[in-house]
Amino acid sequence: MDRICWGWLALIPLWGMCVVSARGDDANPPAPMRPEPLSVLEGLQLNPEDEPLTPLDPVRPETPEMKASGDALTWYMMGLLHRSKGEDQQALEAFRKGIDRDPAAIGSYQGAFPLLLKLRKEDEARELALKAAQNTPEGFKLLQTLAAVHTQADNVDAATTLLEQALQLPNLKADSVQALLLHRDLGLYFRLGEQFDKAAEHYEAVMQALTGDKLEKADWEQVIREPGATYDEFGDTFLKAEKPQLALRAYEEASKYREAKPGLHSYNLATVFRQTGNPEQALEELEGYFNAQLQTRGRMAYQLLKDLLHDLKRDDELLSRLEKMHEDDPHNEGLTYFLADQYVATGRLDDAIKIYVGDREEVVAPRAVVGMLGVSRVQQKPAEMLKYLTKAFQTVPRADDAGVLANLADDVRDLAEQFEAQLTQLKADDAAMSSLLAYAREQAQGDEAKLEFIEAYLLGKLAVEAERTDDAIDFYRLAISMRNDPPSLLYTELGTHLIDAKKYDVAVKLLTEAVNHPATSVQRDRWRFQFFLSYALAYSGKEDEAVQVIQEAQKLQPDFARLFYQEAWIVAHARRWEEALTLFQKVIKQFPGEKELIQDCQFRISNIYVEMGDKEKGEQVLLDVLKDDPEHPQANNDLGYLWADQNKNLDRAKEMIEKALAAEPENPAYLDSMGWVLYRLGEYAKAIEYLKQATTHKYGEDSTIFDHLADCQVEAKLVDEARANYEQALKLEQEKESPDEELVEKIKAKLEKLKG
Repeated sequence: MDRICWGWLALIPLWGMCVVSARGDDANPPAPMRPEPLSVLEGLQLNPEDEPLTPLDPVRPETPEMKASGDALTWYMMGLLHRSKGEDQQALEAFRKGIDRDPAAIGSYQGAFPLLLKLRKEDEARELALKAAQNTPEGFKLLQTLAAVHTQADNVDAATTLLEQALQLPNLKADSVQALLLHRDLGLYFRLGEQFDKAAEHYEAVMQALTGDKLEKADWEQVIREPGATYDEFGDTFLKAEKPQLALRAYEEASKYREAKPGLHSYNLATVFRQTGNPEQALEELEGYFNAQLQTRGRMAYQLLKDLLHDLKRDDELLSRLEKMHEDDPHNEGLTYFLADQYVATGRLDDAIKIYVGDREEVVAPRAVVGMLGVSRVQQKPAEMLKYLTKAFQTVPRADDAGVLANLADDVRDLAEQFEAQLTQLKADDAAMSSLLAYAREQAQGDEAKLEFIEAYLLGKLAVEAERTDDAIDFYRLAISMRNDPPSLLYTELGTHLIDAKKYDVAVKLLTEAVNHPATSVQRDRWRFQFFLSYALAYSGKEDEAVQVIQEAQKLQPDFARLFYQEAWIVAHARRWEEALTLFQKVIKQFPGEKELIQDCQFRISNIYVEMGDKEKGEQVLLDVLKDDPEHPQANNDLGYLWADQNKNLDRAKEMIEKALAAEPENPAYLDSMGWVLYRLGEYAKAIEYLKQATTHKYGEDSTIFDHLADCQVEAKLVDEARANYEQALKLEQEKESPDEELVEKIKAKLEKLKG
């Protein structure tokens, strides 16, 4: 009987779920139906010999909390069911309802979180993770996971902002293990972003707790799984933050877990003594590390030796010391290649080649490959340059990817940075670049071309980075022609470069080709190419065509909010203010969960009101943003600039722009704002410094910035410099597809006034 009764009971909740599924379109459906009480079956006999069923009265009546928990569990199960069938939107909605019913239901958070990331709803994922942490201890793991996702996407700022918000949650105890884990992760992410002062602040909080007596052993081990390596990392960070005493404490803690390798402590002490201005004692400690013939610190130890000898004005000792150590420890690879690199630096190329190549037919070691790339550049041997460049690209991570480098060992990170340095030298060496590209073109000629696809692609990429646009077009085009089914990345990288380089007509032709390409791999990204194409068309003054293209993309990706924002941006670019205003407001209503997108719309709406002459409305929009997000850099900058432009609230405007610059110190728009508010305050010399810095930025070639700089120089009696910058401002504005005629006339009037 028991077996048969369980079979009946198993069917009841499934039937309830089926009923809910049929009502899935309801705007606000109730929780999925739960089993009817067994009283409806009272008196039923499943077999003739059975006793009739009787209702079971619960010992504890169901409370509202129990009902909410049960409803949440049912919605969670519904979410799992939808997810198993690939119904992401329905699954997400079920998980959301589970969270609404019981905010402490961690399962629903865990179900919704990956779906939000998959559907590109990063803002909602962030809000959800914070809500989970407010309501359940397990929620903090979601926050840490999201921070890691941001870091892997090379968005360290988003990771640190999220975890800083987590530290402010009211339910988090300052001395809890979870708080220490957040401090630990924040230290790491600030370190990755090279904000060593902030990293040191968080690492110090962790170290104070670890070296105290309050943590239980299990909690201590959760925070610091590898004590020696972790304390070393703390020490390195403290040194970079110029906190040598803290570094010394951290290194002393590390030494307690490294009894078998006392030489490491000597190395750590050497770094501290160097920073505290005692190079002699640092060199003495470093000798202790070398005498132990350790390789733990890799190249950093030999670089420290080089730096110390330079501090002591004994640079001429470096090669002889390295050669002696190499003779005593010939199998130390880090030492061997460091010696070879010093041979290259001092022009002893043959000695370097003996190490890099030796008697090997092929150079395969990444250190040797990067070293030979430098040698071949100096020797102007393009065939070898191409060979080693290709090998290096295929084996060495790029040093411009912080997320990747963060997970690498110190030596590998150093190798990546060396490769980046070699690439920088190559891109700046016009003769070497020209010979390399000329050789590659020769190899691509004829019926039996010898240039490989990967070589053509890498040369195109290198040409983009060197801002050699014509060469980039040639080699990307060549790579595309080598594949019937070319990677869509080729069109994306070249297309975006052409837009950045203001080669709009060429970009339109290339991206139109991508949109219409028959290859399956390219067609999968058709909407993405339409997105980029809309930019190229808009910048070419073909806004109506751009709108048509982006509307086609919207049909392919109706849930991707940025495509709808883009349509509004195109219309605003055409200065059709009323229409653009309507479209931006429509985007806000259509995608209420996209916080970052909504803020972008608000910034555009504010600008439109200003362009339409209603600065009061423009200010109010920015005040609304700041009410919800007081620290937002762009909102602070834009309102500060707007006030400065009207010559009002100048002290407060300056504070707001300072806040924006603290978040993004190299942003040319923020530098321009600071220059402009300082101009209004009569601090012309300081204003000129900020404005000059803005013009040196990649995106600082802006007519308004040069106009502001010239205005400041006029007040500072730097007439010749002011004239040159007014002329540059005029040139930049007149070169636009749709110049601001009012600004053009103002600049012309200023130039005419200088003549008088």
